[in-house]
Amino acid sequence: VTSTLAALDGINSGGGLFFDMAAVGDFVQVDRIDARMLSGTHTVELWTVVDRTSHIGKETNSALWTRQGVTTVTVAAAASDTVVSLFSNLRIVLEPGGVQGCYIISTSGGFPFSYDFGTQGMSYASNSVVELRTGSRSDTPWVITITGRSADIQVRARYNSSTPDAIAENFSGGSGILAPAGPLSHLSDGNHP
Repeated sequence: VTSTLAALDGINSGGGLFFDMAAVGDFVQVDRIDARMLSGTHTVELWTVVDRTSHIGKETNSALWTRQGVTTVTVAAAASDTVVSLFSNLRIVLEPGGVQGCYIISTSGGFPFSYDFGTQGMSYASNSVVELRTGSRSDTPWVITITGRSADIQVRARYNSSTPDAIAENFSGGSGILAPAGPLSHLSDGNHP
C-alpha cells in the first residue's frame, strides 16, 4: 500500500506528533513506522496507548502509555525532509475495527517531524486494510501544542483475516506501506487497490 505525501520543505514541523492507527477489516500487524523528517540528529521515541484505544484524551497522561522503542537517526542536510526509517521489527497488532493511539517524539529537542493540517480524529490516509487518523502536535513531552495535525509518516503493516497469530506465524495476507495521501496519489499493493 503506497502513497506519497508531497515534501513539506520544513514549512510545518513539530517536536512530536500524536496519531491513531485503525484496522479497517482484518487483523493487522504494524511492523514498521517511518517518518518524513528535517535535517539533524534526533533521538526519537515511539509510545502507544496501553489499552489499545485512541490517543484522544490521553495526550497529557504518560501513565496511560507504554514505550515501544527509542532510536537515534541522523538526517543529512542534503537529504532534509526525506522519509527516515525509525522503528522496524514492531509487533503492534490491531484487531478488526481496532484503534491504536501512537505518539512519536524527538527527545533531543528541535522540530524534526513534518505534518499537515487536518481534523482531529478524522482519517487522512487509508486503504482497505488500515487507516491513519489525525492527532495533535506536541513540542514538549506529554503536552498538546495544537490539535488537528496529521503526521507525515509511513506505516508498514501485514494483515490476515483469521487471527493475530496467523499474521506472525503463517502470514498469508499481503503487506505494504501506507503513507499520508497529501496531494493524493494512488494506494495499492496489488492485492488491495
